[in-house]
Amino acid sequence: MQAEQIAKSLGNAKKANGQWVASCPVPSHGKGQGDKNPSLSININDEGKPLFHCHGGCSQEDVFHTIRALNLLPELLDKPDPLANIRPIPKISMEQEWVYTDDDKQPVFVKVRFRLPDGGKTYRLHKLDPDGRKHPTLGDARIVPYNLPALLDAKTAGRNVFLVEGEKAADAIKSIGMIATTAHTGAGSWPAAITEYFAGAQVIIVPDNDVAGWGYAYKAAEAILPIVKSLKVVDLGLQGQGDDAFEFIEAGGGRAELVALVKAAVPITTLDQVTMPERLNPILNSVASAVQQVTAPSDFDIAKEFESEPPAPPKP
Repeated sequence: MQAEQIAKSLGNAKKANGQWVASCPVPSHGKGQGDKNPSLSININDEGKPLFHCHGGCSQEDVFHTIRALNLLPELLDKPDPLANIRPIPKISMEQEWVYTDDDKQPVFVKVRFRLPDGGKTYRLHKLDPDGRKHPTLGDARIVPYNLPALLDAKTAGRNVFLVEGEKAADAIKSIGMIATTAHTGAGSWPAAITEYFAGAQVIIVPDNDVAGWGYAYKAAEAILPIVKSLKVVDLGLQGQGDDAFEFIEAGGGRAELVALVKAAVPITTLDQVTMPERLNPILNSVASAVQQVTAPSDFDIAKEFESEPPAPPKP
């Protein structure tokens, strides 16, 4: 609304010295007797905002609020409160950290798990200096498998190394006196940088009980089969979707039960032997059906944020 319109709406409007004046609408003006002689100057600045000055002594705040209450400033009435849509930043809580060390037991990076307000979880990776200082990102950290010193000791001693999906499962197996490792990337990919550490090892892959877990097992087997001393894939026979070695041990499975499953497993000599158990086929069919309806880009990777190097091009 322009100065002329506001002045005429207030009454006794006239133009003097290049600006509009009108009666001041503040109720207390003139000791409550009103503004008989127009004393309110009205201007519009370069930004289009109205400026008021009452020569009778009313404060600018009183003038402004009175005029706004008369609905003479619709552009201000319609303007949304800039703070109205601001919401508190959701708080996430750090649950656990897993430190990855090199062959000299020096920390190289850490994986941190956070719990989200909705109950979900997310992970962050940080490069670590020898003194433990944490960098904002993984950066150029050396990529190693989890629990590397124990993995190397196992190769020397001729002991089995359990390769699982996730640090929590690895720690569970460690708790029953076995040696376990994992990649930092989760089920979505296999980091090529860690393959060399499995050369000459006796490896037991223990997949999670879901389609993604067996996909991870296949990727790992594909990478390490040519260089390991021996390879087996052990199905823990779990029923819960996504259950792993942690749930197996939590349910009462111990060292003896795990050793029995390892002894019963057939040595893997070709990738064709890495097959998903039939109980997961209905889930796989369901996933396949969903993929047919929603096709993701060819380079889609749920673990992309954890990649330390560009993904390899697809095989022809």
